[in-house]
Amino acid sequence: MKRLLGKSDIEDALRKLDKLTQEEARMATAEVLKVTQRVEEKVTLLIDGAQDAFFLAIFAFPNTDLLDGKEAKAMIQQNVDEEKRSSSLI
Repeated sequence: MKRLLGKSDIEDALRKLDKLTQEEARMATAEVLKVTQRVEEKVTLLIDGAQDAFFLAIFAFPNTDLLDGKEAKAMIQQNVDEEKRSSSLI
């Protein structure tokens, strides 16, 4: 009888351990999802900022030559910085 009782305790402990492991895996997955969403938001802001700078360069200054790489990079960086400032104020 003691043998059966001991087996039951081990099985119960293993079931509890399995439940805890599954719960921990779900929590880790939720954290990964949160981080992924934050990264996606930041990438979207960067892309939007780059697009805004590109359209500004083309449409706001149509009579000028296209910007060279350094000018375009500076303009994009300025727009991204403005986006960051405005999003941090919200």
